[in-house]
Parts: sequence; C-alpha cells; structure tokens
Amino acid sequence: MKSPSSLPLGPQARLLAPRLHSTNIYLVGLMGSGKSTVGELLARYLQSYTFVDTDVVCKSTIKTDSMDKVFEKMGGEEGFRDLER
Repeated sequence: MKSPSSLPLGPQARLLAPRLHSTNIYLVGLMGSGKSTVGELLARYLQSYTFVDTDVVCKSTIKTDSMDKVFEKMGGEEGFRDLER
C-alpha cells in the first residue's frame, strides 16, 4: 500500500483536513469498487481521520469472518442494510 505522502495529490490537498472541521466522510459505491482501499488511504493522508469499514464492524458484530454469513444470519440484503445503518 502506498504511503500517504506518495499519493498523487497536490500540496493544496494537505489543506483539506483542517477545512473539513472533522466532518465525517462517507464513501459509497458498488461492492469491490475500492471504497475500503481509498478510505484507508484517505484517512492516512488526512491524518486526523480514523477509517471505519462497516463490513468489518458488521462481521465483528455477527462474530464471523465472512460477509456471506452476515447476509445469511441477517436474512438477506435488507437485514444486512439494517445492521449496516
């Protein structure tokens, strides 16, 4: 994984974190689109942010390491979305 300093962002991007005033950033997209990868890199780059992956939180809550099991235990996608919220 690239270090935050090697990201192809201009110096003006370093000014972003203070301007956000600790506002939460949410990444949305299709499964496998890179939200977790980009989110972790963004949090490292901004330094004042903590990255939270809802898939990891959901798997921890259900006590499994498989998203398939989370969907199964929650009764499908609708139940998963409730847990995710």
